[in-house]
Amino acid sequence: MAALTPLILLLASLQSAQDFDQKVTFTGKAMSIQSAISLLAKQTGVPLEPSGSLPEWHIYLHCTDQPLKDVMEKLGDTVYAEWVADQGKYFLRTSSKKLNVARQAQITINAGKLKKEIDKRLKDAASAPPMTRERAEEIAKKMREFQTDDEGRDWKEYSKLQALDPSKSFTWQLLSRCNLREIAAIKPGERIVFALNPTPLQRQLDRTFVANRLPAFHRDFVEWGLANNQDGEVSPDQDAEQAKSMQEYRLQEEQKLRNFQCAEVLLTVTLERENPSYRISLGLFDARGDRAGSGFDQEYFSLANDGQEDQADMMKQAAPKDGEKKLELSQEEKDFGKMLMGAFDFDGRGEPRPPIK
Repeated sequence: MAALTPLILLLASLQSAQDFDQKVTFTGKAMSIQSAISLLAKQTGVPLEPSGSLPEWHIYLHCTDQPLKDVMEKLGDTVYAEWVADQGKYFLRTSSKKLNVARQAQITINAGKLKKEIDKRLKDAASAPPMTRERAEEIAKKMREFQTDDEGRDWKEYSKLQALDPSKSFTWQLLSRCNLREIAAIKPGERIVFALNPTPLQRQLDRTFVANRLPAFHRDFVEWGLANNQDGEVSPDQDAEQAKSMQEYRLQEEQKLRNFQCAEVLLTVTLERENPSYRISLGLFDARGDRAGSGFDQEYFSLANDGQEDQADMMKQAAPKDGEKKLELSQEEKDFGKMLMGAFDFDGRGEPRPPIK
């Protein structure tokens, strides 16, 4: 098999054999990258083919009287691939270098989104009043009312009440001290764990930060936990023995909460496999490995947005260096950002064209 040659070299050496300067025109249409390559080959007579490593991504291709070599370059940039020559044919294959550049750009974007969300959560927590027993009981009462009123429940308001849980603000405080690029680098289905006493596979939490913040969190956690623990409440139809037993249980739970001595903190961040969101879990354990209370609600943070912002940010982060041509985003991406992996318009017209039916 002949040696594979990068596109830049093959264009220079085989310019006379193939007309890479011939002009190409395509009316805007969504198609797979494989179909786009086949149509280019048919229109130009140049033996272009997709390699087996190329995913079946869809693109939006529109150009008018543009040189074939420019169209080929844009196609490669759009799907993170490069052209190589082999036995007189030109194959578009996935480029590990371009994929890595794009991945690093996406990591930067996701880390930035996390930072923005953390700053917002911490700002909201800083403006909240102190968690006294009275305030905790008031919040708990409102939450119980929401839980018993299915028809008139305002989920947005209920979420605001849930956000007052001290464990949530503590979770975001801890997250603010973690390496966000490490979190942003995990792949769907993977998780990363931060701990006070990490194993070789875990990451180190900021011990000084935790030591400084833990007493205040523990105080708020006790008030919140007691206000929301209804297992010890006595109902009117209970006899004296039952009432006494439930009261004793409630006192025991209160004592356990107040006397809890934290020996380990685990902060686990998982990137969901089915959707682009992080699941964030907090766990506090004593020296025997017993968890504080009954555990904490998990936090969720979605990375999803309208697609256009992600693609624009990604191209900004992955902008070619050293005078290389930059892949410009077209107006079509505003309409098709959620559907397409890439889009470009050589004409550079500002007005949007009709959406694909």
